[in-house]
Amino acid sequence: MSERADYDVRLRFKKENEARFLSHLDLNRIFSRALRRTGLPIWYTEGFNPHPYLYFGAPLSLGFCGLREILDVRLNENVAPFEVKEALKELLPVGLSICEAYERGQKISNIAFSSYDIAFTEQKPDAQLMEDYLSRDEIIMKKTTKRREREVNIAELIKSWTINESDGCLFELKTVSDGQNNLNPMLLVSAMKRDLIIKEDAQVNIARTDFYDAAENIFI
Repeated sequence: MSERADYDVRLRFKKENEARFLSHLDLNRIFSRALRRTGLPIWYTEGFNPHPYLYFGAPLSLGFCGLREILDVRLNENVAPFEVKEALKELLPVGLSICEAYERGQKISNIAFSSYDIAFTEQKPDAQLMEDYLSRDEIIMKKTTKRREREVNIAELIKSWTINESDGCLFELKTVSDGQNNLNPMLLVSAMKRDLIIKEDAQVNIARTDFYDAAENIFI
């Protein structure tokens, strides 16, 4: 029996507005259902419960926007990525939209960093205070996983940052995101509140803007 061919298409999509509150599981279900409806030659997993092969980038926290999220789709036949994008265009709910489609490049496991925009929606924090804080060598926070709670120096997980005072103190952040060591920006915001860098009731909007490889090139 000959091996079946497979073709991977990488989709870049936006997750914004109402879709910010879709869980990772919700996203999987929505895209699986939409792909089935396209009639494209989708590659299905084998076993008792076959489902379309989908491979997302790192899950995005509820409430965060995603401006260039990643989804890899596997097909049985060589279909032009543009056709996949067009087939899905009208099948996604409000807040989800496909930006780009192309042949898969690097494996998702090669993602090393993520970038975020953090915008303060009401009270503008002191930019110099934030700059001094982000320059620290050590910011210790408790990080909870499914298995345990441990103390982490989140300063080591911050790759770079920029403060744009002219835009309501927009804060651009690049963090480690390699699958083992990841920094959720809300943990940094919580640290800032704890250490009185920003007010306890400060509100923020967070959007993940892109992914990068180990050389800090935009992930392809």
